[in-house]
Amino acid sequence: RSPPVSASGEEREKPMEVSSSAEATQSSSTSSNADNQGQALPDLVPSPGTSLRFTPLPTHNYPTGSSPADVTKYSIDRSYALASMLQTYESPLDVIGELQVAFVCFLVGQVYDAFEQWKKLVALLCSCEEAIGQHPEIFNSLISVLHFQLKDIPEDFFVDIVSENNFLTVTLQRFFEVLEDNVSRFDKQLVKRGLQFRRHLTEKFDWDFSSEPDEFAPTV
Repeated sequence: RSPPVSASGEEREKPMEVSSSAEATQSSSTSSNADNQGQALPDLVPSPGTSLRFTPLPTHNYPTGSSPADVTKYSIDRSYALASMLQTYESPLDVIGELQVAFVCFLVGQVYDAFEQWKKLVALLCSCEEAIGQHPEIFNSLISVLHFQLKDIPEDFFVDIVSENNFLTVTLQRFFEVLEDNVSRFDKQLVKRGLQFRRHLTEKFDWDFSSEPDEFAPTV
């Protein structure tokens, strides 16, 4: 059969036909390349020693063998749990250092585990009573650190994350009540700064520290 001829009399080049086998070969090659690229992706597993290692909080708030009365006491006043945790640090103020590291890791690095550690530390520190008299320097630093942390939190982040379930208002209310109930017992400067911090939060964020939290309200 003679090749097709154009109007000018020149022979036209016959179009190349691609067989189904060639298409299958090309598809297989593309799939193989994709598999190879997938295998070439880095395995994003933290190198040993580079992952965040926060200090675990004590699993028990009270000493082993405690009486029922002591179990109740140390479940309300978590000073024993804080004292157990402080034994893992070189200095008592290291707990405030970890609070700051956890906050920065979450705010800048978006590490959710860091936010959970920050919440746990704030809740622990604000649930102490005996420890406030024993380590006033820790709680003076706590007030300063929380003041600047709340100042630096973006507004949308603050509304969506920090104020979820009224975490800070309920937690700090307990702390302020302990300070107010022990004015004659605790460091006077610490009590003064704590109550000034409460006024500041009330004015800035319109938080109400006078009403009873829902979890403690009487059930009708």
